[in-house]
Amino acid sequence: VMVPAMATAEPAFKIYIEEAGVYRVVYDELVDAGLGEVEVESSLMGLANRGEPVPLWISDGDDGVFGPGDWIEFVGERLQNEGLFYHEYTRHNVYWLTLDGSNILPMRARRSEPTVMFGDPAPLWRRAHVEQDQLLIRVRETDIHSAEDADLWFWAKLTHIDKKPTVIELELPGLDGNSGRTVDLRIGVRGMSRPRFRKGMEMGDHRVEMELNGSPLPSAEWDGRSAYTIEVLDLDAALLRPGGNRLTLWVPPRHSPDSDDPVVDVVMLNWVDVVYPHDGEVAENGQVAFSTSPVPGPDDQVNEDPVEILANDTVRLYTMNGDRVDPFVGSGGVPGMYGPDTMRFDPKIAESFFVTSGRLKHAKLVQRDLPSSLADSGNQ
Repeated sequence: VMVPAMATAEPAFKIYIEEAGVYRVVYDELVDAGLGEVEVESSLMGLANRGEPVPLWISDGDDGVFGPGDWIEFVGERLQNEGLFYHEYTRHNVYWLTLDGSNILPMRARRSEPTVMFGDPAPLWRRAHVEQDQLLIRVRETDIHSAEDADLWFWAKLTHIDKKPTVIELELPGLDGNSGRTVDLRIGVRGMSRPRFRKGMEMGDHRVEMELNGSPLPSAEWDGRSAYTIEVLDLDAALLRPGGNRLTLWVPPRHSPDSDDPVVDVVMLNWVDVVYPHDGEVAENGQVAFSTSPVPGPDDQVNEDPVEILANDTVRLYTMNGDRVDPFVGSGGVPGMYGPDTMRFDPKIAESFFVTSGRLKHAKLVQRDLPSSLADSGNQ
């Protein structure tokens, strides 16, 4: 027998996610997490993250009651520390679903209006970030000057005596290599060695040489033991391919004029980040994070040009600030037969957004929040 949730104490639920994207939580997941066989008044449902309301879409069949067959949608963000791609202690970002009328912020839904194109659509960019926490280092407190310096987990150690270079595989799905736009490559590193004084030499404390798919890149040289970002900007996109790219890194042997011993050079590799032009195609049941600028502004920064997406299935656009936008189908053949349709989204959307085709992401865990008993006298 279904009873209104208002007749019982309103529970709260914790929704755990790891990756940024658009998520769906269905009614049955809440039942399994401890809601029980009750219906919920939709107008009382809210979502929060880190104490701030999050835009929430509630699909309840327009009856105002959240029950069997219904679901919610929201845009989730990856948990990160200041200056770090991942959080120092956990990869789970927790969203709080409340049923008591708090944290109410509805997602805004609209359909794109047909638009006449007098120029090119907004360029689309995608970011690929690869990072593995394999090695933990120790540093002096006096060597920590920023949030980046406080990151002590690294991917690999590069030294001047390595027998083989370090090779990083890079996947860039949807790379548009024929658009004439360029690619920005950034590599997070940290120098670890403390070179002795090198009389009469003009060289940095650290040096890394690089190749991309066999083509040499400019070398990087810097001083000190702080976190450092190697930047190789405005690369020709034709040097890369959608899959199977190989970035090769190594620390070369160097010698000072006053010694036959090589200069000791130890560099820690942290992450690799690539911003590249995208062709706008979204695979069936896929989800892609896009930006209309290689360096997007804040979430409320507005794009002024129409956006075109290629897809064989119906797509939808979601922004971090709460827009849920359906497209205007512009051109193309029958989906799945004569190539993908062109789905056009009108202007006035945020610079950064997600486009989904088919299924949305699922949370790692949905858990009912239970009051803590740690303060009870029996647990003292």
